[in-house]
Amino acid sequence: MGGGSPKPDTYAQDKQAAVSREMYDYWKANFQLGEQQLVAEMKNPGLVTGSVAKAKGVMGMSLDASDAAQDREVGRYGISMTPDRVKSVKRGNDISRGLATVSAANSSRRGVDEYKTAVINGVGSLGRQTAGDAMQGFNTTANMESNRNKVNRDNAAANDAAITGAVGTAVGVGASLLV
Repeated sequence: MGGGSPKPDTYAQDKQAAVSREMYDYWKANFQLGEQQLVAEMKNPGLVTGSVAKAKGVMGMSLDASDAAQDREVGRYGISMTPDRVKSVKRGNDISRGLATVSAANSSRRGVDEYKTAVINGVGSLGRQTAGDAMQGFNTTANMESNRNKVNRDNAAANDAAITGAVGTAVGVGASLLV
């Protein structure tokens, strides 16, 4: 009966698979280890701890300089504070110091977390967009080839059905003539 389905043409699909494999192997050989190291570094809690410690240290130096400037300002006018006034000013400065230090630490922590997230997300797509763009033509061609193969299979099946139907009709007519 019919000729059956034609042999599918898979040249573009085979080429697409080979290029994809080659690109993956290249990425694995050249980028995977670096990506893993970068992600591990970003997940290191010491990154946040170090940043927070530096922020607290810088804030402390800034507040020390502010306290010294305040002392100089008062001394410039020849005014000396009473011991009670010194305690009161120190209490106010200590409260400000605590709030400013906590704020600097929190800001630093948020900044490091945002940086880590951006780096990890960036690493996740490192080169993949370019690779996807490069593969777009292969992907389109392979899809067109696959669709053409499906149409050819469907047409072959329809032809086989038509031939089978025609043969069945001929057999039926021939049988009715014999009767």
